[in-house]
Amino acid sequence: MSQKIFQKFNALQQLSALGVDIPTSFIIGRNNQSEIIRSLEAHAISDYWIVRAPREQKHLIKRPAYASADLDSFLASVFSDQPGLKLLITELIPAIRSGIFFKGRDFIYCEHVPGALQSLARDGVTPTRVLLELEGDISFIEANTPEFFYSWVGADLKTLSLTNEDPPNAIVDLMRNLVTLARSCPSLTLIEWVQASTQKLYGVDFKRSEVGFLGERKDIHDGLVNQRLISMPNAGYKALAAIEISSKGEVILIERPLYSYVIDGSAFSASCVVLRKGGLLAHLIVECSHRQIPCIISPFLFTEKLATG
Repeated sequence: MSQKIFQKFNALQQLSALGVDIPTSFIIGRNNQSEIIRSLEAHAISDYWIVRAPREQKHLIKRPAYASADLDSFLASVFSDQPGLKLLITELIPAIRSGIFFKGRDFIYCEHVPGALQSLARDGVTPTRVLLELEGDISFIEANTPEFFYSWVGADLKTLSLTNEDPPNAIVDLMRNLVTLARSCPSLTLIEWVQASTQKLYGVDFKRSEVGFLGERKDIHDGLVNQRLISMPNAGYKALAAIEISSKGEVILIERPLYSYVIDGSAFSASCVVLRKGGLLAHLIVECSHRQIPCIISPFLFTEKLATG
């Protein structure tokens, strides 16, 4: 079994063990396909399922999700071609909001967007950012309108533009629910979540962060105030000083944190990545942190570096 598939499934099980609600999920292969499909049909768990494959076999997954009625025939076609393959299938939760939060030692930092999580985690839109005390008091809100968002329409993702923002009381209510969820989770963890139309929150991924990933509460607060958010701040401040004083170091400028930069690895040769916009908890920035590469989200620094070459 692919390590990535096992890690994703194990992350869901860890969330469940912490008391966090998760979507129904199965690791499925040729040997247990019939049994699982019969169970899904008997219990009518979900109308749609997200199917995940190892990176080398992602080309086999042609759609964002599959209808329950189509799942058996689709899996049969995949396993007939690759009989030893294991896939992860996960109940599709049509999210009205989604996001990622990081639980530090003395703070919670959350980024969220309307609709499905993919726009924030993989496609680099600019989220609303909220800094909270562990007890739940909100220290800072940076309300942003994302460049676009995704909404589930059946088994497909539809790209939409936001016409109205969440009112402040909706953000406060959402944060109250997230703090309750965060209390179940250990410090220095990243939790990806989606919110159903019932307002219920589901955890969909659980990751341990690098030590020093977002630093201390003051680092995040200062970054929000100054519009200069920094991951791996100990290394990031040194990189920032080198950029501003002597322009030393290999700096890569990226408009927004697209997952394509993870796939091709083009950002991983940098000593520092400077972005114009996007989420500090996007997958690209998390992957950079695993390689001890700081990232700075700053429209001003991005524009300055772009102008000076």
